[in-house]
Amino acid sequence: MNQNTVKSSVVIPVQDIEITKRIGEGGYGNVYKGLWVNTEVAIKSLKTAEGSFEFEKEAAILSRLRHPNIVSFYGVCITETSKYMITEFVKKGSLDKIIYKCKQNIEFLSLKEKINILIGVSNGMNYLHSLQPSVIHRDLKPANILLDESNNCKVCDFGLVKIIGNNQLQTSMTVNVGTLFYIGNEGLQGSSTKITHKVDVYSFGIVMYELYFLENPYLNAASSKIHHFRKATCEDQPYTVPMKVLNNERPIIPFRNDEELHEWMNVYGQETSAPFSVLKSVTEDYTKLMQQCWDMDPSNRPEFSDISKQLIQLRDKLSF
Repeated sequence: MNQNTVKSSVVIPVQDIEITKRIGEGGYGNVYKGLWVNTEVAIKSLKTAEGSFEFEKEAAILSRLRHPNIVSFYGVCITETSKYMITEFVKKGSLDKIIYKCKQNIEFLSLKEKINILIGVSNGMNYLHSLQPSVIHRDLKPANILLDESNNCKVCDFGLVKIIGNNQLQTSMTVNVGTLFYIGNEGLQGSSTKITHKVDVYSFGIVMYELYFLENPYLNAASSKIHHFRKATCEDQPYTVPMKVLNNERPIIPFRNDEELHEWMNVYGQETSAPFSVLKSVTEDYTKLMQQCWDMDPSNRPEFSDISKQLIQLRDKLSF
């Protein structure tokens, strides 16, 4: 690890770390649950030398971030053969796993709970974008949003971050960056000069879709929930998604007008926490905001500060 990174990080002695179990795999190595001074922590290991730059960059960035909706960084542990990053352990796990459990009826999130999660994500992203220099995450997706037992969220995984105004940490954007379904049209064009913080807003719009409908944004031809009024003509494949996005095609919203929304909610609405008219109104405004977030023109996408305000208004409508 280079000298500048070490200076900006807390170096933790290896004997202070106890690995208890493997809990997943990150972009450049395994992720473990462990203990550090009697505190539960997540331990991210570097698997090969190839990911060393991203690993060091993530450690350097995380070490200066402090926000309740950003995963906390504790330090790095360096041995002769391995490097480990020590961060906060967030018990409930990633949002993609929660979405899967909801889809399988193992868990249930009310619309208010979903919006609350999104407010946390938006607040965390607004913090990143407000920093000087500004931080662009570039890989915002459910797998990189962690939830604690109270469904408070923490944005994580900063290996693909781009720093605006700091040439030392600038990186180019390629079509391989992030996960395919969450990359905006400007990201798919492969030019770092076109990338602004609004690429994260696009990703957020796709997260909004997946969290609301509990369906894959594109691979959903078999879903009666998405194709209630119009049957899918064919199943999309992952490799067809980039061209669709570049042609301004977006995930299918199953209802196109007020009448369809009313019928759709009668069939698929599971909420009893608020009057039907309120749920319908909130769903309408929610989908409008979602569409603004994934607008083809990045300049038309709202700032996260505005997104948070709109989401808080929607949540307040559901407070009974």
